[in-house]
Amino acid sequence: MKHALRLFCTVLVLVSCNRQPKEPPVTLRLPITIKEGYGPFYPGFGILSADWPTDPIWGKTYYPVRGIPRHWSSPVRTRVIVNFQQFVYQHVKTGNLEQALYDTYSKAPGWTSDTNSLSTKPIKCYVNVVRGFDEHVGKWAILVDTDNDLDFADEAPVYPEFLHPKEIDYKIKDQRIIQYELYKNGRVETARAPVVFRYTNTHFLYSFPRYATAVAQVAGKQYDLLIDPHLSRLNFEASKIALASSIGSNGRVDGQKLIEVGDEIELGGIAYRNNGISPSDNTLELEPVSAVSAQTNPLQNGREFQPFTDTEFISGKPIDLQKQRGKYVFIDFWHTGCRGCVEDMPNLNAIYQRADKRKLAFIGINCGDSPERLRTFLQKKQVKWPQILSTDKNDYYQKYRVSGFPTSVLLDPQGKIIARDLPSHALDEKLAVLFYEKRIAR
Repeated sequence: MKHALRLFCTVLVLVSCNRQPKEPPVTLRLPITIKEGYGPFYPGFGILSADWPTDPIWGKTYYPVRGIPRHWSSPVRTRVIVNFQQFVYQHVKTGNLEQALYDTYSKAPGWTSDTNSLSTKPIKCYVNVVRGFDEHVGKWAILVDTDNDLDFADEAPVYPEFLHPKEIDYKIKDQRIIQYELYKNGRVETARAPVVFRYTNTHFLYSFPRYATAVAQVAGKQYDLLIDPHLSRLNFEASKIALASSIGSNGRVDGQKLIEVGDEIELGGIAYRNNGISPSDNTLELEPVSAVSAQTNPLQNGREFQPFTDTEFISGKPIDLQKQRGKYVFIDFWHTGCRGCVEDMPNLNAIYQRADKRKLAFIGINCGDSPERLRTFLQKKQVKWPQILSTDKNDYYQKYRVSGFPTSVLLDPQGKIIARDLPSHALDEKLAVLFYEKRIAR
């Protein structure tokens, strides 16, 4: 009996020794490797919006350029900003922008709270571009200030190809290598990247054909990660990530399955939040959800959108999102200083005006504008759908962790997010598919 008791105790001790307490997951900081080309991602294009040198907010941030060809008609200057946070920060420090503007933007996921990683002195975190009609050649042309010296005289023109709206253009043709500046580890460094241009019936476009990869080791298993720079972000600000295993049979990652900054990704049974890329050391930060104070991203695909009640800005009528159940709802976060928002307004207006209001609702949430500025804009642009102004009191910008503008979500009739960040043409196509499927289901 004593022998059996000793044996039982020995086994108990051995089992107890083998049951070591699990160590809590730690934040992963993964070095990224930048790759040329689009890789497994669909090409993303940004709009070459016309500069607003007389704009009351951004007007002081422009520098004069020279060397625009005299034989070009209708020349339009524009500027592609490589690192938006650095750009805003340096212009606040030089007095060209208000501190309040930076404070508003700084709430966005993907913006670092460590201003030591930003240069207080102006750096070339942008590149200047001019477009116009070359009368000598008889074509639309683009010049990009590749050496960033504010002079186009030494640049060779690009005659961009037409981008058909329903075609995906993977060609990297007539690219230019631009030069810009980064602030890393307390020093200003020169960097280079490829850029390509296209045009459509309504816009001139640009794209940086590059992406990145990273490797995570969790619970003894390797996870290969793919990083999408999100259209026009050379510093991978607000980058979206995906597992390499999520590549479809067509060799591409579905854009609606990308994990945005603030969204969660599961690795080895552990949920991590995508905190984005640190520009100071080019690392991807993935933080265990249990360690994150605001644990979930309310705008992640598949989640139920947090309902709200508020007042429509112009009419003063109540808006109750719960009462929209049974309809698809398109919610657009925007502000008047966002060029992409402003330029897409006419197309969104057209979709809203022809929509069956029994099946589809639109709600705009303006973030960062004064009541006077918003009222003037809505009247001038004849925006028809209901609008809510985000203020310090309701603070939808922070509540929904908006990471940039425009940000939009499409809700199904049960209030679940089924698509995110749809520009007007993609929204139109998505709605056509949804309503067609509903008709078939009947």
